[in-house]
Amino acid sequence: MKDICIREEYESNGESKVSWNKIGVLIDAKNGKQYIKLNHIPNVLCSVFDQRKKEDKPKQEYIDVDESGENAF
Repeated sequence: MKDICIREEYESNGESKVSWNKIGVLIDAKNGKQYIKLNHIPNVLCSVFDQRKKEDKPKQEYIDVDESGENAF
């Protein structure tokens, strides 16, 4: 598990400082998948995927429907 944080800059005694505000966690599941749980969005678990090249992405398939609503296969 890893923390997900945002960087926040502030001044203390005239000196610029940085603090890291934890906003969630990255979870490595037993099935090998990764998920993100954000503290500010309850009951939501985000899935993490490796980016794919454009040519590797599945193409969307469109089904033509004629005016009667029947599939035009």
